[in-house]
Amino acid sequence: MPKSLTLTKVITPPEGVKVQLKDERTVHVEGKSQLTIKLPMGNYSLEQKESSIVVTGTGLKKEDRAMFGTVVAIIRNALTGVIEEYEKTLVVAYSHFPMNVHVEGNRVVIENFIGERGKRYANIVGDTKVEVNGDIIKVRGPDKYAVGQTAANIVSACKLSGYDRRVFQDGIFVKA
Repeated sequence: MPKSLTLTKVITPPEGVKVQLKDERTVHVEGKSQLTIKLPMGNYSLEQKESSIVVTGTGLKKEDRAMFGTVVAIIRNALTGVIEEYEKTLVVAYSHFPMNVHVEGNRVVIENFIGERGKRYANIVGDTKVEVNGDIIKVRGPDKYAVGQTAANIVSACKLSGYDRRVFQDGIFVKA
């Protein structure tokens, strides 16, 4: 049985993308847009060799191997995101009261949800852009995780409690 397991992965950016290692846990990626990602702690090290980044993971534990794969996936998602932005499409659905959805600064405002007089708010995370066009909401950005979290914030702002979901089917949902 080996005393230590070492995994190594060389991540080479595609044409037109620059990758720079800021410190031991921060990577800056530039393409059509820019993205700086802070990586989680773990038993791995990052090293810059010319234009690529070398990720080296050490340790025998299953958690160490999982963290190594996670870090490689985060960097690859950042390389993809600066070239072609990630996008989520959400649908505004209502049967009783028409909802009004618009963007104010760094949050999405939902008005007249189930006939409520108050407004509901959802935060926009990072450099994500939100476009509202009728009953369709488009969430775009270079960071896959920020786009997903913004979409989740919008969906969870329309949570219902105390209502029968079979009758009250109003809300904002991610389009499949």
